[in-house]
Amino acid sequence: MGDSAAKKAWASAHTTRIVMNLNHNTDRDILEKLSRVPSKQGYIKALIRADLKKDEISTKGMTKRQRALFERLRGERE
Repeated sequence: MGDSAAKKAWASAHTTRIVMNLNHNTDRDILEKLSRVPSKQGYIKALIRADLKKDEISTKGMTKRQRALFERLRGERE
């Protein structure tokens, strides 16, 4: 039985689907790792969040002027 119209509408409004093709030869290491984790989606999300956290620099304790300068410099770097 298919999903209800309401469920499809909710998914369309609240989710984004990302698909990735992995090559059996050149991506074998990635495929083997993903086969060992209990949740591929959870594992990939955790890796991305860890990467985001690593790049995050705290602006706590900065003055408004320091924070503005920091944000401007960070924008130039990206």
